[in-house]
Amino acid sequence: MSIATAIKKHRTARKMTQEALAQALGLQRVTIASYEGGTVRPSLDVAHNMAQLFNVSIESLLTGADLETIEDTSRV
Repeated sequence: MSIATAIKKHRTARKMTQEALAQALGLQRVTIASYEGGTVRPSLDVAHNMAQLFNVSIESLLTGADLETIEDTSRV
């Protein structure tokens, strides 16, 4: 899974808008849209802050490894 897909899945699993995520990270909404669209990759600093916000490791943010758990709990 790409980081673009993982970012979007983590954000939507937490019922956050792109605007809310951008504000939490001190970025613009268009930047989040670019990350999720795969046209821009977040810097290591932004990825670290995003992983902390989502309460996941950077590795799982980059690989989407823990998203199966998130998807399972969202179906309940």
